[in-house]
Amino acid sequence: MTNPSSIEQAKPWEAEGVSRRTWYRRKASEKAAAQPAASAASAAPSMLSAIDIRAAEASAPPTPVEIETRFRDGSIQSIDNLTRLMLRADSELARVKAATLILDRGYGRPSADTGVDMLLPLFDEVFLETAHGLATKYARGKAPLAIETIERIATYGASAAARIAANKAFLERGLGTVTQARLEAYRANSKIVGKKEEAAQAAILAGIGTEWGDDLTPPNHVN
Repeated sequence: MTNPSSIEQAKPWEAEGVSRRTWYRRKASEKAAAQPAASAASAAPSMLSAIDIRAAEASAPPTPVEIETRFRDGSIQSIDNLTRLMLRADSELARVKAATLILDRGYGRPSADTGVDMLLPLFDEVFLETAHGLATKYARGKAPLAIETIERIATYGASAAARIAANKAFLERGLGTVTQARLEAYRANSKIVGKKEEAAQAAILAGIGTEWGDDLTPPNHVN
């Protein structure tokens, strides 16, 4: 006699008296229904719910200096936040973005010509004692993790979008950003011209007149 528990473990859809397809669809629906509850539970520690909206709206608008000071004072914490997201975010795209921001803060954004601006004040002691210098130095300490994250996702990322983003970061960091194509400008300069235009251009280069005189403008030419 077959053990009912073994059937339930091996083929749970038979134990419930439904088809295999129906059983899997039901389980998928149950999982999807449970996700909002899980999301709400994970969002519970968020401090957003603790914001006093009325008090914030009643406060006097901060000055630009106050805004800059407040965010500057939290720059190290921001790099720590990015590091956690880089290592633990559910989205691989978010991980690539976090790693890229860390490298940007530590080494500057890639430029079109040289890739990475290596002229940052690496050994300027005065600079390193400023908030910008401290954040730069701290971000560079996270650079090995950022590089490893981008390298792994570039090759082994689960989503194609994440792999594309990681490889884009790879190319821009190593070779610089892509410059605007100049093909159209080349074509514009190489357009086919008529005989009179050719004669006018040749006259300009040679410093001589044309068959219609010293005026290099062809007859009946409209500007």
